[in-house]
Amino acid sequence: MGRRLLTNLQGLTKNSLSNRKIRVHPQPFENELISSWFCRMAVKNFTIPSSFLNLYFGNYQSVFNGDFDWNREDFVKALSQRVGFKKERVWNLTLKSYEGYLFEAQKKFNSNKPFINPVGFRGGRNRRHGLRFCPYCLREEEYFRKEWRLTFSTACVKHKVFLLDRCPECGEPLTIQKWKPDKFHFHCWKCGFEFMNAKAEEVPKESKGIEAIRLLYEILKKGYFEFEDRVYYSIAYFKVLEHFTKVVYNWQKRNWGSIRIEEENIGVRLDKKKKRLYYDAPIKVQYILFTVITDILSSKENLEKFIVDNKLKKTELTRDFRDYPFWYKKFVDKYSDKGYAPTLREIEEAVKYLRKRGLKINWINLRKITGRFLDSRKRRDVNFFFDEKQIQG
Repeated sequence: MGRRLLTNLQGLTKNSLSNRKIRVHPQPFENELISSWFCRMAVKNFTIPSSFLNLYFGNYQSVFNGDFDWNREDFVKALSQRVGFKKERVWNLTLKSYEGYLFEAQKKFNSNKPFINPVGFRGGRNRRHGLRFCPYCLREEEYFRKEWRLTFSTACVKHKVFLLDRCPECGEPLTIQKWKPDKFHFHCWKCGFEFMNAKAEEVPKESKGIEAIRLLYEILKKGYFEFEDRVYYSIAYFKVLEHFTKVVYNWQKRNWGSIRIEEENIGVRLDKKKKRLYYDAPIKVQYILFTVITDILSSKENLEKFIVDNKLKKTELTRDFRDYPFWYKKFVDKYSDKGYAPTLREIEEAVKYLRKRGLKINWINLRKITGRFLDSRKRRDVNFFFDEKQIQG
């Protein structure tokens, strides 16, 4: 009997299972990450995720060589067929399902999308703290929520605690598909700590951050938002939200009362490292940042006051936009810079400054120094400051 069982087990290769239906599979939760569901399915079949992939999807081993939650369409199709689900149901578990709601659709796929935390997968594990969790949510229903991959998901709106973005025991970034054979719950691949046993810090009751996160979730789920009694697509809101992360965080335009209030509430300050991107900031800094920006964008009056108090010009309000949304365009157009153009004398002083600092004298640097857009086609009087090679800059 034992020898026959051993023979049967040895015959369970990827060749014999690659075309079979997966009979034992848990139902995915509506907002579950595909990596979470795949892990739960592997454990239900008494194996680890990597072995499960090898047994049932031997031709798709490469999907474990990157961020599993940005999954290939062909693998999603194969997976849905093997469990008997509609493809759309499995596709909704991937981060690509946010396309058209959180970020724009692109012909050529690029995983660097606004508000999606990068995990920096390399060498079989995540190197960055892009995946987060609430231990109390895991105790209630043990699965990883899709919204936990969003940069503005810094706290749990249900339990009102800060999310954790690393193993509480050893500090390692989370890689949930890297599973230990003796474990039945989500755990740290390095030390084995089970995440549901972690403790999380409560968000101060005075803070407005939980309300801000709930608002962003609501806009994303509905697919639209309201501003000045009109309805617009959600993506038009998130484009402006992303721009203001640079305005407040990188350009340090921080003359706004709720910044100081939230800094006092949370006990940390927005740092001054200009080169750091908002999704690389500590989780509490991100919490303050998105709390403040949703406050700024909550009304026309707030947005207008922030612009005036921080002396923002149209160039700063629209910089880096390929095409800024209609609701925002209508509002910021009145802050036009057309009323003023730098004089030749001012440009000459800017050139002296660049020379003194050993910087290149070109259109890009002149625009930065003057704070104005200088059109090389219209400002021919500036050309004599450049070398011949620099005129076309």
